Amino acid sequence: MDQEFEEFKKKQKKSREGLITIGIFFMMLGSFLIYIDWIIIGTSQICIGLFFLFGLVAVSASKQAFLKQKSLEQKKIEEKIKLEKAEKEKNNAEKQKLQKVEETIKIIDANLDKLISIDFPKPISFKNNITDNEQTIIEKSGVDVIQKFVRISTFLHDAHRNLENVRESMREELDPKQLLDDVKWRMEKEKNPSLDDLSEKLGRLASGDYRDTSTEGLLKELLKFSNKLVPVFSKEIAQVAYLEAMANSMLIFLLNNKQILFYEILEVFDKIGALDSSWQKMISYKMDRIENKLDLLNGSLLDLNDKLDGLLDKNEAIINSLDSVDSSIKTNNLLQAITAYQTYRINKKTKRLD
Repeated sequence: MDQEFEEFKKKQKKSREGLITIGIFFMMLGSFLIYIDWIIIGTSQICIGLFFLFGLVAVSASKQAFLKQKSLEQKKIEEKIKLEKAEKEKNNAEKQKLQKVEETIKIIDANLDKLISIDFPKPISFKNNITDNEQTIIEKSGVDVIQKFVRISTFLHDAHRNLENVRESMREELDPKQLLDDVKWRMEKEKNPSLDDLSEKLGRLASGDYRDTSTEGLLKELLKFSNKLVPVFSKEIAQVAYLEAMANSMLIFLLNNKQILFYEILEVFDKIGALDSSWQKMISYKMDRIENKLDLLNGSLLDLNDKLDGLLDKNEAIINSLDSVDSSIKTNNLLQAITAYQTYRINKKTKRLD
C-alpha cells in the first residue's frame, strides 16, 4: 500500500512539473511579446492577456495539486499513526492476557505441589495386626474371618493406590510448561477459528450447552479445579485413615469378645464392597472412564460417603468401647483418625446448613 502511494506521489509530481512548465512558458511568451513590442492591430493585447492567463491557470492548477497531495500525505500519516497505535494496544492487551495466563498457571502449579506434599502413609497397620494375631483369629472365628480380613486389607491398599495414582497423574498431566504451550496454541488458534470450530460451537449452543469452552474459560475451570484439590484429597486421605481405624477396631472387638460391634463394622465393609471385588471394579471403571478429572471432584473420589453414614453414627459407642478394652493393639492413632474424620463430616454438614 505504501509503495502504491509513493507511485501516486511521483505521478502527481510529474503532473505538477508539467503544469508549471506550461505556465512559465505562456507567461514568458507573453513577456517576450511585450518586450519586442509585438503589435497586431486589434489582437495584440488580447493574445498577451491570454498567454498570461494560461500561465497563471497552469501555475494555480499545480499549486492546487500540490496542496491536495499534501492533504493526502497528512491523512496517510494520521492513518499510519492510528494503525500503529491500534497495533500497539492490541500487542499490549495480548501481553497482559499472556501474563495473566502465566500467573494462573503458577497458582495451578503451586496447588499441585501442595497436593503432592500431603502426607499419605500406606494403610499397613491393619495387615500387620491381623498377621500378628492370625492364630488367635482362626481359633476364635475360623479361616473365613481371616479371608474377610485379608480382603479388607486389600481394599484399604487399593483405596490408597487409587488416590495416589490420581494425584500423580494430575501432576504429570498438568505440567506447567506443557500447559502454557497448550494454552498459547489454543489462543493462537482461536484468533482464526476454522469452519469446523464454528460449527461445533453452534452445535453446542443449539443443544443448550452454554459453557465457556474458550481457552480463557477452560483455564478458569482448571484454576477452580486446582483450588479444590488439597481439601478434597485431604478428606479422602482422612477417609482411608478412618476406614483403617475401623478395621483395626473391628479386630480389637473380635479379640476382646465384643461380637456385636465386630459384626456391625464387618457389615459396613460388606456394604461398601470391601469383601468382594465390586468396589474395586466400580472404582477402576470410574477412573478409566472419566477422561476429565474435573468430574471427580464434584463428588467423592472413593465414592464411599453415603455408605459410611451408618458407621459414623456408631462412632461414640466404638470410641467408648476402645477406651474400655485392654488391647495389645495401640488405640491412640485409631481414636485420632476416627475423631478427625467425624469432625470433618460435622463441619461439612454445618457448611451445607449455612
